[in-house]
Amino acid sequence: MVVLVGAGIYPLLSLVVHYAQTPVAAGYGYGYSAALAGVMLVPYSVGSFVASRLAVRAMRRFSLEALTAASSVVLIAAMALFLTTRAHLVPLLVCMGLAGFGIGVVFAVNPAQIHRGVPPQETGSANSFYQVLRYVGYSVGSALSATLLVVHTPSGSNTPRENGYNAAAWTGIIALVIAVAAGLLLNRSAGKRNSEGAQLFPGGPVFGGDVSARAGSGDPARSPASIRRRDV
Repeated sequence: MVVLVGAGIYPLLSLVVHYAQTPVAAGYGYGYSAALAGVMLVPYSVGSFVASRLAVRAMRRFSLEALTAASSVVLIAAMALFLTTRAHLVPLLVCMGLAGFGIGVVFAVNPAQIHRGVPPQETGSANSFYQVLRYVGYSVGSALSATLLVVHTPSGSNTPRENGYNAAAWTGIIALVIAVAAGLLLNRSAGKRNSEGAQLFPGGPVFGGDVSARAGSGDPARSPASIRRRDV
């Protein structure tokens, strides 16, 4: 799922900057300089910062898988805005803000999923592998979007036709839709595991931890401290 999210949304950054720099004479674009086109990324950064703060609160109320799926829906909305309204500056800036917010939530939730799902002594390796998957997604998405723009560039021209951006946007949307489906399936399986865990451990669901922690989590009479008192 990490690869799908990265492949689906990361190309938007380069697509927006490239689109903003396209000369108006091409029939689209804004003709911005490289510095001004880079300012288009500011809403993305702001959205990501806000999301990282709100995600901590959201994780206390919703499952991690549901948050990931909902964030992917936000990313789909961002790609849809780019697909349909990129000729107008304000909607394009909103698109970048939504993209930053969605990716900020995903990248805040993913480490929590890792820490919940692997033993403590393996979290370092799991986080490293997670970073590798993120950049694989980035690379795949960037390569696909660049290839689509090149395919839609007329011979003898350096400017792609505008429908190349449409093709790149649709490719990202498809990847994100698959990510949403994967998130919903994971949420369903996680809910099933939690209900089974609640039956085995009535004191509450247990994610990770050692056996002694599980034994003491339900009945206070079975806690290590109470056992020591009875032994004395």
